[in-house]
Amino acid sequence: MRRAILLLCGLTACNQKTDDSRGPRQLDSSASAGAPVTTSVLPTPIDSAVSWGKLVDLIRSTPDSIRAVHQVHTRAVTVLFKDGRRYHATEPAIDVVIRLLKEVDPAGRILIATE
Repeated sequence: MRRAILLLCGLTACNQKTDDSRGPRQLDSSASAGAPVTTSVLPTPIDSAVSWGKLVDLIRSTPDSIRAVHQVHTRAVTVLFKDGRRYHATEPAIDVVIRLLKEVDPAGRILIATE
């Protein structure tokens, strides 16, 4: 009988209801102070196909903002920018993008992935 009472007391202690009509209490200090909670909205990433010339212009104009470049055997190239933009194009010959990256980024800070 004592076990049943202890179990019942333990369950009721875990399921205490608040007298707040707005719902369960928030643990966040800003919510308890009545301050509005703001969340940042990330920009929608751009993922689009462009011409090879446009991709070369993007690489040449902002090499410091490029995070990685991916090239496959089909000559498909994907460039990922640090701000989330992603562009796809087909290079005219294999490894043209690698020569371009060595030209604009001689230090080799841009990650190059090949398949």
